[in-house]
Amino acid sequence: MSPEDRNAVTNAVTNGGSNAISNASQTSTSVLVVKEVATEENPFTSPAAPGDAIDAAAEAEIRADRAAMRLERFLARRPARFAAPGELHPDLLAWTRRFLAGDHGNLVITGSTGAGKSWSAWRIGEEILRSGYPGRVEVTKAYRFKRLATPPADFAGIDRLASASLLVLDDIGAVRVSDWDADHLYGAIDDRSEDMRPTIITTNATAKREEGRTLLQTLLGDRVASRIAEDVTIVILDGPDRRRSS
Repeated sequence: MSPEDRNAVTNAVTNGGSNAISNASQTSTSVLVVKEVATEENPFTSPAAPGDAIDAAAEAEIRADRAAMRLERFLARRPARFAAPGELHPDLLAWTRRFLAGDHGNLVITGSTGAGKSWSAWRIGEEILRSGYPGRVEVTKAYRFKRLATPPADFAGIDRLASASLLVLDDIGAVRVSDWDADHLYGAIDDRSEDMRPTIITTNATAKREEGRTLLQTLLGDRVASRIAEDVTIVILDGPDRRRSS
Protein backbone atom coordinates (compact mmCIF):
# COMPACT_ATOMS: atom_id res chain seq x y z
CA MET A 1 0.00 0.00 0.00
CA SER A 2 1.38 3.39 -1.02
CA PRO A 3 1.89 6.15 1.59
CA GLU A 4 -0.92 8.15 -0.03
CA ASP A 5 -3.38 5.25 0.30
CA ARG A 6 -2.39 4.60 3.91
CA ASN A 7 -3.01 8.22 4.78
CA ALA A 8 -6.41 8.06 3.09
CA VAL A 9 -7.50 5.02 5.12
CA THR A 10 -6.10 6.53 8.34
CA ASN A 11 -7.98 9.72 7.78
CA ALA A 12 -11.19 7.81 7.09
CA VAL A 13 -10.94 5.84 10.39
CA THR A 14 -9.83 8.69 12.62
CA ASN A 15 -11.56 11.63 11.01
CA GLY A 16 -14.61 9.97 9.44
CA GLY A 17 -13.94 11.44 6.01
CA SER A 18 -16.16 9.68 3.46
CA ASN A 19 -14.20 11.09 0.57
CA ALA A 20 -11.01 9.51 1.86
CA ILE A 21 -12.65 6.06 1.96
CA SER A 22 -14.03 6.54 -1.50
CA ASN A 23 -10.66 7.54 -2.85
CA ALA A 24 -8.90 4.58 -1.21
CA SER A 25 -11.43 2.10 -2.56
CA GLN A 26 -10.68 3.18 -6.10
CA THR A 27 -7.26 1.57 -5.91
CA SER A 28 -6.33 -2.13 -5.55
CA THR A 29 -5.31 -1.64 -1.93
CA SER A 30 -8.11 -3.84 -0.50
CA VAL A 31 -6.34 -6.99 -1.62
CA LEU A 32 -3.07 -5.76 -0.20
CA VAL A 33 -4.67 -4.91 3.15
CA VAL A 34 -6.20 -8.38 3.49
CA LYS A 35 -2.88 -9.93 2.66
CA GLU A 36 -1.13 -7.93 5.37
CA VAL A 37 -3.71 -8.83 8.03
CA ALA A 38 -3.67 -12.51 7.10
CA THR A 39 0.04 -12.76 7.69
CA GLU A 40 -0.24 -11.57 11.29
CA GLU A 41 0.19 -14.27 13.92
CA ASN A 42 -3.14 -15.08 15.61
CA PRO A 43 -2.62 -16.90 18.96
CA PHE A 44 -6.29 -17.89 19.14
CA THR A 45 -6.07 -20.04 15.99
CA SER A 46 -2.84 -21.78 16.92
CA PRO A 47 -3.20 -25.50 16.02
CA ALA A 48 -1.45 -26.68 19.17
CA ALA A 49 -2.67 -25.02 22.34
CA PRO A 50 -0.61 -26.17 25.35
CA GLY A 51 -3.50 -25.31 27.66
CA ASP A 52 -5.63 -28.11 26.17
CA ALA A 53 -3.04 -30.74 27.11
CA ILE A 54 -2.75 -29.29 30.61
CA ASP A 55 -6.54 -29.32 31.07
CA ALA A 56 -6.78 -32.93 29.91
CA ALA A 57 -4.01 -34.01 32.27
CA ALA A 58 -5.63 -32.17 35.19
CA GLU A 59 -9.00 -33.77 34.45
CA ALA A 60 -7.44 -37.22 34.29
CA GLU A 61 -5.73 -36.60 37.62
CA ILE A 62 -9.03 -35.53 39.20
CA ARG A 63 -10.75 -38.69 37.93
CA ALA A 64 -7.93 -40.83 39.31
CA ASP A 65 -8.14 -39.11 42.71
CA ARG A 66 -11.90 -39.64 42.87
CA ALA A 67 -11.53 -43.30 41.92
CA ALA A 68 -8.93 -43.76 44.66
CA MET A 69 -11.24 -42.13 47.20
CA ARG A 70 -14.17 -44.38 46.21
CA LEU A 71 -11.98 -47.44 46.59
CA GLU A 72 -10.63 -46.26 49.94
CA ARG A 73 -14.13 -45.69 51.34
CA PHE A 74 -15.30 -49.07 50.06
CA LEU A 75 -12.37 -50.95 51.61
CA ALA A 76 -12.87 -49.08 54.89
CA ARG A 77 -16.42 -50.48 55.08
CA ARG A 78 -15.35 -54.04 54.27
CA PRO A 79 -15.24 -56.37 57.31
CA ALA A 80 -11.70 -57.47 58.12
CA ARG A 81 -12.40 -61.16 57.58
CA PHE A 82 -13.42 -60.50 53.98
CA ALA A 83 -10.10 -58.80 53.23
CA ALA A 84 -8.24 -62.11 52.99
CA PRO A 85 -6.35 -62.64 49.71
CA GLY A 86 -7.59 -65.07 47.11
CA GLU A 87 -8.77 -65.51 43.53
CA LEU A 88 -12.27 -65.00 42.27
CA HIS A 89 -14.09 -67.99 40.81
CA PRO A 90 -13.60 -67.85 37.00
CA ASP A 91 -17.34 -67.42 36.39
CA LEU A 92 -17.45 -64.51 38.84
CA LEU A 93 -14.42 -62.93 37.22
CA ALA A 94 -16.12 -63.28 33.83
CA TRP A 95 -19.27 -61.59 35.19
CA THR A 96 -17.14 -58.75 36.59
CA ARG A 97 -15.54 -58.17 33.21
CA ARG A 98 -18.93 -58.17 31.49
CA PHE A 99 -20.19 -55.64 34.04
CA LEU A 100 -17.27 -53.31 33.32
CA ALA A 101 -18.01 -53.71 29.60
CA GLY A 102 -21.59 -52.48 30.16
CA ASP A 103 -23.55 -55.70 30.75
CA HIS A 104 -26.25 -54.91 33.32
CA GLY A 105 -27.33 -58.45 34.22
CA ASN A 106 -27.90 -59.56 37.80
CA LEU A 107 -25.81 -62.12 39.67
CA VAL A 108 -26.75 -64.75 42.23
CA ILE A 109 -23.92 -66.37 44.19
CA THR A 110 -24.99 -69.47 46.04
CA GLY A 111 -23.21 -72.27 47.86
CA SER A 112 -22.73 -73.95 51.18
CA THR A 113 -21.77 -72.14 54.37
CA GLY A 114 -18.22 -70.80 54.28
CA ALA A 115 -17.77 -71.31 50.52
CA GLY A 116 -16.76 -67.68 50.05
CA LYS A 117 -19.98 -66.03 48.85
CA SER A 118 -19.64 -62.85 50.91
CA TRP A 119 -15.89 -62.71 50.34
CA SER A 120 -16.52 -62.97 46.59
CA ALA A 121 -19.13 -60.20 46.64
CA TRP A 122 -16.76 -57.79 48.38
CA ARG A 123 -13.92 -58.82 46.07
CA ILE A 124 -16.06 -58.11 43.00
CA GLY A 125 -16.74 -54.63 44.35
CA GLU A 126 -13.02 -54.10 44.94
CA GLU A 127 -12.09 -55.26 41.44
CA ILE A 128 -14.68 -52.99 39.86
CA LEU A 129 -13.55 -49.91 41.79
CA ARG A 130 -9.88 -50.64 41.20
CA SER A 131 -10.62 -50.50 37.48
CA GLY A 132 -11.69 -46.87 37.91
CA TYR A 133 -15.45 -47.50 37.75
CA PRO A 134 -17.14 -44.16 38.52
CA GLY A 135 -20.33 -45.55 40.08
CA ARG A 136 -21.31 -46.23 43.69
CA VAL A 137 -21.05 -49.81 44.99
CA GLU A 138 -23.12 -50.73 48.06
CA VAL A 139 -22.85 -54.01 49.98
CA THR A 140 -25.46 -54.62 52.67
CA LYS A 141 -26.47 -57.60 54.75
CA ALA A 142 -30.03 -58.86 54.46
CA TYR A 143 -30.67 -58.11 58.13
CA ARG A 144 -29.66 -54.46 57.57
CA PHE A 145 -32.20 -54.08 54.79
CA LYS A 146 -34.80 -55.70 57.05
CA ARG A 147 -33.92 -53.15 59.74
CA LEU A 148 -34.34 -50.30 57.27
CA ALA A 149 -37.76 -51.62 56.25
CA THR A 150 -38.99 -52.17 59.80
CA PRO A 151 -41.72 -49.62 60.70
CA PRO A 152 -41.23 -46.77 60.66
CA ALA A 153 -39.33 -47.51 57.45
CA ASP A 154 -36.13 -45.61 56.75
CA PHE A 155 -37.03 -44.58 53.21
CA ALA A 156 -33.90 -42.47 52.79
CA GLY A 157 -31.73 -45.49 53.62
CA ILE A 158 -33.73 -47.74 51.29
CA ASP A 159 -33.54 -45.16 48.48
CA ARG A 160 -29.77 -44.90 48.91
CA LEU A 161 -29.43 -48.65 48.41
CA ALA A 162 -31.90 -48.64 45.52
CA SER A 163 -29.96 -45.90 43.72
CA ALA A 164 -26.53 -47.55 43.98
CA SER A 165 -24.84 -48.29 40.68
CA LEU A 166 -24.20 -51.81 41.93
CA LEU A 167 -26.02 -53.26 44.94
CA VAL A 168 -25.03 -56.41 46.81
CA LEU A 169 -27.67 -57.99 49.07
CA ASP A 170 -25.56 -60.33 51.13
CA ASP A 171 -26.74 -63.45 52.95
CA ILE A 172 -30.35 -63.43 51.78
CA GLY A 173 -32.14 -66.18 53.68
CA ALA A 174 -30.27 -65.57 56.91
CA VAL A 175 -33.32 -63.69 58.18
CA ARG A 176 -36.99 -64.22 57.46
CA VAL A 177 -38.40 -61.80 54.88
CA SER A 178 -41.92 -60.79 55.88
CA ASP A 179 -44.56 -59.53 53.45
CA TRP A 180 -43.77 -56.00 54.65
CA ASP A 181 -40.06 -56.48 54.00
CA ALA A 182 -40.77 -58.05 50.61
CA ASP A 183 -42.90 -55.09 49.54
CA HIS A 184 -40.10 -52.63 50.28
CA LEU A 185 -37.50 -54.91 48.74
CA TYR A 186 -39.61 -55.27 45.62
CA GLY A 187 -39.88 -51.50 45.31
CA ALA A 188 -36.09 -51.14 45.49
CA ILE A 189 -35.39 -54.00 43.08
CA ASP A 190 -38.09 -52.84 40.67
CA ASP A 191 -36.56 -49.36 40.53
CA ARG A 192 -33.17 -50.89 39.87
CA SER A 193 -34.59 -53.12 37.15
CA GLU A 194 -36.20 -50.17 35.37
CA ASP A 195 -32.94 -48.20 35.47
CA MET A 196 -30.87 -51.25 34.45
CA ARG A 197 -28.76 -51.18 37.59
CA PRO A 198 -27.53 -54.69 38.41
CA THR A 199 -27.96 -56.44 41.74
CA ILE A 200 -25.85 -59.19 43.29
CA ILE A 201 -27.48 -61.58 45.74
CA THR A 202 -25.63 -64.11 47.87
CA THR A 203 -27.56 -66.89 49.52
CA ASN A 204 -27.03 -70.24 51.18
CA ALA A 205 -27.78 -73.09 48.80
CA THR A 206 -28.78 -75.30 51.71
CA ALA A 207 -31.72 -73.05 52.64
CA LYS A 208 -34.95 -75.00 52.80
CA ARG A 209 -36.94 -74.57 49.60
CA GLU A 210 -40.70 -74.79 49.45
CA GLU A 211 -42.12 -77.48 47.18
CA GLY A 212 -42.76 -76.30 43.64
CA ARG A 213 -40.91 -73.01 44.13
CA THR A 214 -37.42 -71.86 43.30
CA LEU A 215 -34.99 -70.92 46.03
CA LEU A 216 -35.31 -67.22 45.18
CA GLN A 217 -39.11 -67.43 45.27
CA THR A 218 -38.96 -69.06 48.68
CA LEU A 219 -36.50 -66.50 50.03
CA LEU A 220 -37.72 -63.31 48.37
CA GLY A 221 -41.25 -63.86 47.17
CA ASP A 222 -42.50 -64.21 43.61
CA ARG A 223 -42.31 -60.56 42.57
CA VAL A 224 -38.75 -59.91 43.78
CA ALA A 225 -37.57 -63.24 42.41
CA SER A 226 -39.02 -62.43 38.99
CA ARG A 227 -37.07 -59.16 38.85
CA ILE A 228 -33.80 -60.75 39.96
CA ALA A 229 -34.27 -63.56 37.41
CA GLU A 230 -34.17 -61.06 34.55
CA ASP A 231 -30.88 -61.66 32.72
CA VAL A 232 -29.34 -63.36 35.73
CA THR A 233 -26.11 -65.30 36.06
CA ILE A 234 -26.08 -67.97 38.78
CA VAL A 235 -22.75 -69.16 40.15
CA ILE A 236 -22.55 -72.05 42.61
CA LEU A 237 -19.52 -72.09 44.90
CA ASP A 238 -18.83 -75.61 46.10
CA GLY A 239 -15.29 -75.30 47.41
CA PRO A 240 -14.08 -75.94 50.97
CA ASP A 241 -15.16 -73.79 53.90
CA ARG A 242 -12.88 -70.73 53.65
CA ARG A 243 -13.35 -69.88 57.31
CA ARG A 244 -12.14 -73.28 58.47
CA SER A 245 -9.26 -73.45 56.04
CA SER A 246 -7.98 -69.96 56.82
